[in-house]
Amino acid sequence: MSNTNKSKSVSFPTLTKSVYLGLKKTVEVVSDRCGDEHLYVFALWLSPTYSHVGASFNTVEALDRVVSAIGTDEFYDTAEKMRALLKWNPDDWEYHENKNDSFDTANLIMQNVSDRLRSIKGAVAFQNYVDKVDDTLVKAILRAQNEGLFDSFGDRDTLVLALVQGDTEPKWFLKNARRLISRNAYSQLRSEIMPRKRK
Repeated sequence: MSNTNKSKSVSFPTLTKSVYLGLKKTVEVVSDRCGDEHLYVFALWLSPTYSHVGASFNTVEALDRVVSAIGTDEFYDTAEKMRALLKWNPDDWEYHENKNDSFDTANLIMQNVSDRLRSIKGAVAFQNYVDKVDDTLVKAILRAQNEGLFDSFGDRDTLVLALVQGDTEPKWFLKNARRLISRNAYSQLRSEIMPRKRK
């Protein structure tokens, strides 16, 4: 009797290539979506279940619009504080390319990744597989970067390339971003995501 619950094997080189091609398609529409606005982040978005990838990005102007629309509250009582809260949260970014067909091939593979994760027994084995998937996705972004796909987006000392999730854990965000951006951009990003507490 066949085992219908057995997860399919995942070719990580194929996943890297398919994600790269999805990024390449997305880059082609960024200028149409953003116009003359100033991009500060371009990210590969990863679902919490590791079943889906897409692209999310945001501009300085779009961030200002969101901050203006939301206003302030009792905890974030100034526009500056609200801006800091929203700036690195992809759920609050204005531009998303998660529902087009750019990543269809990649997401067929990601479904297999998700199935495989559900079948893994043991925390260490699970984390090792997650780390391997993260590394594969970062390699796809690096390939796109090395081929100059992001060169038109702005200065490498200010543009942040990233791997993100809806509720991105700061240390995970920074670990992946460190491989993708310049030292200056990383230092600025780290100071904003994990500001030092005042004594």
